[in-house]
Amino acid sequence: MVQIGLKKASNGKDDYSVATFRRIGDFDGEQLANIKSYADGFRGQIKMLLQQRMLDDTNHSEELPTSVDGSTAYQRTDEELNYGVTGN
Repeated sequence: MVQIGLKKASNGKDDYSVATFRRIGDFDGEQLANIKSYADGFRGQIKMLLQQRMLDDTNHSEELPTSVDGSTAYQRTDEELNYGVTGN
């Protein structure tokens, strides 16, 4: 388990935040099995969401954004319709 925090920093001109990471524990046994089961279910939901998004984009591939003067501002390629959905 990792705790994520923010720490204030400054470069003399601007103040900003820096992410900090601290290991605060490990999971094992039944805890680890429960987390893996949850992650696998979540992974399946994300895979279905990405597949649906890919289908939606394929069905709407002719609807391209236009610029202010009405000309086509962006041409989508077949490679850009791939959202990285794999068989896993």
